[in-house]
Amino acid sequence: MKADASSLRSVRYLSLAKAYHRAASAIADSPGFESLRLPFFAVLGQAAELALKAAIARGGGDDDRLLLLGHDLVRCWDLARATADPGEICAAEIASVVESIGAPHHAQAFRYPTLLSWPLPDPRKALRAVAALLAINPEEPRGAS
Repeated sequence: MKADASSLRSVRYLSLAKAYHRAASAIADSPGFESLRLPFFAVLGQAAELALKAAIARGGGDDDRLLLLGHDLVRCWDLARATADPGEICAAEIASVVESIGAPHHAQAFRYPTLLSWPLPDPRKALRAVAALLAINPEEPRGAS
């Protein structure tokens, strides 16, 4: 059976989200992490965005729609919840991190040497929340066998 386009798109987004999450984990484990906080959150925000868009794609979102969503993590989270159920506990953790990094990620503030006024979550908590996002996405495209 041939896999449908939405499922294949979802798997592509999920694969890249996992790569960004691994990169964020490596940054978090680096000596002198404090000097790497902004790059860490930039990479982790990208992992979250791609994981959310993987869920949206699985629900039928095409490439144009995914691109037009931009970097709005809060909007992506709202749309992703319509197609994936992470469970109550995971949903609360994910929502907390999405809300914390959503505005600076949307503004791409992690890419600039600005003084952020947004309170950021604990990096380990943020990594766990994005790992939970990765887990709500199936690995296999629908129709693949």
